[in-house]
Amino acid sequence: GYIADPKSLIEENKDVLENIFKLAISFTEQAKTREEITSYLIEELKLPFNHNQYYLLQSSVAACLSYLCNKKKIRSFADHYKIMFQSR
Repeated sequence: GYIADPKSLIEENKDVLENIFKLAISFTEQAKTREEITSYLIEELKLPFNHNQYYLLQSSVAACLSYLCNKKKIRSFADHYKIMFQSR
């Protein structure tokens, strides 16, 4: 639909993303899997939970983790056949 003030919506979305990044960075002081990070974010952000939503959230979290890895805020590594993420 029509958005009367796109700039404020963009700023609001940026704020939401920054909050997610901060939560992910602080939660991964100890190494965590993507699934653990997703579960944590669902609880912290009080997001709705169902099977379909969960898989969408997994993809969104993967994108956030990829961004944070590219920005050198977290690192990823393999441990016992799992990909782990840990803040730097």
